[in-house]
Amino acid sequence: NKIIAVQGKIDIENMTIGEVMRRQAIKWGAPNENEKLFAVGKYQMIPETLADAVKSLGISADAKMDGNLQERMFNEYLISKKRPEIANYLNSPIDDQKLLHRAVKAASLEWASIADPDIPGGRTSHYGSGNKASITVDQMKEYLRRDREVLVAKNKNTEIPNQIGQKIDKDSRENKELKKEAEATPG
Repeated sequence: NKIIAVQGKIDIENMTIGEVMRRQAIKWGAPNENEKLFAVGKYQMIPETLADAVKSLGISADAKMDGNLQERMFNEYLISKKRPEIANYLNSPIDDQKLLHRAVKAASLEWASIADPDIPGGRTSHYGSGNKASITVDQMKEYLRRDREVLVAKNKNTEIPNQIGQKIDKDSRENKELKKEAEATPG
């Protein structure tokens, strides 16, 4: 019922996924308890979450848990698969308040440092037990809004190329159909 910090510095980015998972599997009270890891990396992935991400994304145990892999696990697993409410809000064309609330709730369920929007006051961690929400509900809403705006802006910048790509596809299909007709017609 307490949070124990690892003693000394650990370079997670130079460890393999297999090594991180082995150290996460060490039991409390084991002779090598001092090597135990729990929440790891930039996104503080606990053992079950890391194992699910590795399995879901087909990540090799030999892969280094470097920054790029951590970002991939965040984008392709944490917010897309495990907590899709976050992706739903970020990909919404409008700033929908219900989607935003669900996204904050999902984030609070994933990270104890994010306040639970369903607990009055906007400052309390869903998890308790020594955990403290260092990110308030209002702060999380603002972070999510900013990220959504960036994504919306990026999508606006790609509308024209996507439309051009669709036109090229359409023209290509029409050209193939004309070519088939010409080949079928005796000449």
